[in-house]
Amino acid sequence: FEGDAKILSGNVFKMWYTTNDGSGGSLSTRYAESTDGVSWTDYSSNPVLSGKIAGHVYHIGATYYLYCSSTYLGLGGISIYTSTDGLAWSAYGGNPVLSGTAATWDAGGVTQLSILGLVDGTYYAYYTGIANAGESPIVATDWQMGLATSTDLLNWTKPSSTPTIPVASSNFTFATVGSTYYGWSAVHYAALGDPLGLSVQGVAGGGATGIVRFQASNPAGPCTVATQPAIYASTHGEINASGGLPLDAQLGDPCIVFDGTNTWMFASSGANANAD
Repeated sequence: FEGDAKILSGNVFKMWYTTNDGSGGSLSTRYAESTDGVSWTDYSSNPVLSGKIAGHVYHIGATYYLYCSSTYLGLGGISIYTSTDGLAWSAYGGNPVLSGTAATWDAGGVTQLSILGLVDGTYYAYYTGIANAGESPIVATDWQMGLATSTDLLNWTKPSSTPTIPVASSNFTFATVGSTYYGWSAVHYAALGDPLGLSVQGVAGGGATGIVRFQASNPAGPCTVATQPAIYASTHGEINASGGLPLDAQLGDPCIVFDGTNTWMFASSGANANAD
């Protein structure tokens, strides 16, 4: 939420979002604006970046930083694109800035890098690691979160060879209140119990996800996870009735935005192949 609107006028919500046809054949990052956070206007020259998805955008100083991937499962690692207006993007020469490490928990791919913040000159971020990108269907243990750090937003390192958050989770959004760091992420119900009594593909909790709150007193963790989802799929539109999908009843990919008065949380919902 900021000024310098590109489509509308005044202070607006700015959204960069992913489109994916489900097979990896049509991937792109698109741009939209809203004055109320509900009704959105697409940029007429979308997409703003073709072939890149699962992005997070940060406006730091005079530069927008987009951390994104080329595939849904993070094959090829995490790349950085920069922009001065959020519309025209240039690839960083050192891409990819983060890749999976062979024979470890993220060997299959890495994606969804999300920055927690700048603490004592170091940027702390969490990213999704996938153990086996070729596995079908995808299982909960393929989605765990690892820590990455940087001093310049371009060069990133992994302080640990193990997942920082071993609970099956992915795609964080963050807020800091006082000295406490809060994060919200999609987490598989199998790790938390099954509050909806869902059963997908014969497994209690199945591939269903809800948005769960984590908290820590240190930006590098350890993180404490709430025992139940803060938000979970509760409507027909979120719980897909067709069945047979590994990520059925998904609610995830949260993003928190503060507009100066209210705190908004945006999220994707539905089955993986039919998310809004």
